Amino acid sequence: MMRSCCVSIKKISKSKEDVERELGFPTTSLHFCNEEVVPLDLQIEVLSLLPSKSLARFMAVSKSWQEIICSKSFIRSRSLTHPSRFLLALHDTDYENRIRKCSFFSSSSSLSSSSTSIPTTFLSRINLPYRDIDSNPTYYVNGLLNIGDIICNPCTGNTVNLPELVDRRTSAASIARPAERFFGYDPVSNQYKVL
Repeated sequence: MMRSCCVSIKKISKSKEDVERELGFPTTSLHFCNEEVVPLDLQIEVLSLLPSKSLARFMAVSKSWQEIICSKSFIRSRSLTHPSRFLLALHDTDYENRIRKCSFFSSSSSLSSSSTSIPTTFLSRINLPYRDIDSNPTYYVNGLLNIGDIICNPCTGNTVNLPELVDRRTSAASIARPAERFFGYDPVSNQYKVL
């Protein structure tokens, strides 16, 4: 049984050059202690089957896995093969410290209209300044959330703080109000934009 599996793996394996051309960067193969090599395309296939939370952890396994997981082609192929899941954000306000603790959950299976409950998986928890939830709309683009002055990845819990903006059109006598932000993605340059 194992022998036929190995034979079929060798039949579907692409050359290292083909995989590097597809990914757009040089790669190394994963070696085991007995010097057997796991083909790169098989590594990519296995990684593509993992949930996002595991991929976030596995980026620390090796530089080549990080390059694979962050590559445009891997992200694009994964977004096409993995169905969209329902994202749920719950928050608890700590009035004394003026923060909101946001917890993110994802549906663990595809949603059905006849279902009365949704099984969920915990993704991450982040702390937001109290003002950030109510003062600005929340934008969701390609898996990233823009909540006020923060952009976060709910799967990994990583956050980036944006500079605080003040609308300069308000008079000096009035209270400064936050300027509006808009969050989007430019597929041509493959960049996220905050306007």
